[in-house]
Amino acid sequence: MLFKTFSKKCLLVGLVLLTQFAYSQTGGQNNMAARILNADYLNKTGDALSDVKGSPFLQDSWQKAYLYLNGGGKVFVEKMKLNGYTGEVHYIDDKGAELATLEGSITTIDLLNPKDTTQVIRSYQAYADPNKKNQILFYELHNKGAFQIVSRLEKFIFTENYDPLKGKTEQYFKVNTVYGIATKGILSPIAEISYASVTNAHPALLQKAASAKKIKLRSINDVVLFLKELN
Repeated sequence: MLFKTFSKKCLLVGLVLLTQFAYSQTGGQNNMAARILNADYLNKTGDALSDVKGSPFLQDSWQKAYLYLNGGGKVFVEKMKLNGYTGEVHYIDDKGAELATLEGSITTIDLLNPKDTTQVIRSYQAYADPNKKNQILFYELHNKGAFQIVSRLEKFIFTENYDPLKGKTEQYFKVNTVYGIATKGILSPIAEISYASVTNAHPALLQKAASAKKIKLRSINDVVLFLKELN
């Protein structure tokens, strides 16, 4: 009797988990933990975004990509987008359903050239963002080496003042760029692209910069060249 009760509880837990998570069983996606999405692109608090003008996505169209799993290995997906508002990775599975990978399940994203999938055109790395309560978010990598300059396009909802002519308040997506210095998998956000912000991001970087020529850093490319000299 005890075993039957235990079995029923396990079955109930399993059914609950199946309603919360979706796992694609073909095309090498069976190890991808994800949740099913709906057409309204609900945010993580359950609020619908259908009334917000614009798109929460960073890409206008679906992209071919390799998704690298936290447990090892990589999965090829034909259609993938980054949601700049929730920070989630959306993809279309082999059955045509739209899903979002669970936070922390993906470590790296390689966007591929649609005409030649052997070419990586952009790479993103997952970091715990201290400015976002350590939410796991994807930052674009701009260089290799011990210290890396990374950036993220962040979508947010802008609310206009009430328009008496329209009789409503309009909302739409706007985008902001945030930056950081990454080393050994740790993200140090920086407020802006500047010499002081970059060199003060990490004690070891500040020490390395002490022996280098002080230069003006105004762009990501400037920082890439600067870090290439220090790395």
